[in-house]
Amino acid sequence: HAQRRLLWVGLFFLLAILWVTHLLIRRQVTLPVERLTCSMDDVAGGNLSRQVPVTGQDELSHMAVQFNGMTEKLLRAHSALQDEKDQLTIAVLGIGEGLLLADDQGFVTLANPEAERLLGKNQTMLMGHPLTEMFPDPEPIRILLAGPDSNALVLEHDDRQLRIRAATIRLTERGVIGQALMIRDLTNEIQKERRFQAMAEAAQDAIIIIDAAGLVTFWNSSAQRIFGYLGSEIIGQDLHRILGPEALYPEFTGGFAMF
Repeated sequence: HAQRRLLWVGLFFLLAILWVTHLLIRRQVTLPVERLTCSMDDVAGGNLSRQVPVTGQDELSHMAVQFNGMTEKLLRAHSALQDEKDQLTIAVLGIGEGLLLADDQGFVTLANPEAERLLGKNQTMLMGHPLTEMFPDPEPIRILLAGPDSNALVLEHDDRQLRIRAATIRLTERGVIGQALMIRDLTNEIQKERRFQAMAEAAQDAIIIIDAAGLVTFWNSSAQRIFGYLGSEIIGQDLHRILGPEALYPEFTGGFAMF
């Protein structure tokens, strides 16, 4: 009986030791690993502010310190990117021209309020739709996107005269990464220009307009009648070289540069 009792006591102590060992392992290893795993899942899900408690100086604690440092760097980088995104959004929303941005497949991912107004479409009608289908005839937009970024055209849309600029955004190592359309309403400018031309053509006086280089950009009918030059002959020419005395041309060029 004494041996049996001793055996049971020994077995009890062994189980107790195993239980305490389990608790210690769980506390020192299993729980920290679980915390680290849960924190990694949270960070992967977008919670960059998640931190792991550091409870000692062992290898797991060192891993926790490294993990916390990594998440802090990620959070700072994310905040900086968010600030830049906010600034870009403010600029895009406040720009005076319509702006449409598309992904590498040509589907619209961003449209500012001015683009909505000019196209007569809301966000639902724009987002996710092909950039080339923003106008009834997609062919002109396809041609613009395939050509140089400096190309532009004027389209009539809903009684508006719209100047369209298009660009295909490329990176050397990745190829096409996106597309963009800039839309400007020229209706008022064109109407003002037509009114001016009508008034200028009706005027009895010569009306001549030159640019900053002294080249003729406008020549009305009275100028043609008075000076004898057709508009097709004079547009783009140096006005003072044609109409002014040759002897005074050097003096004119010196004064015109300071005008």
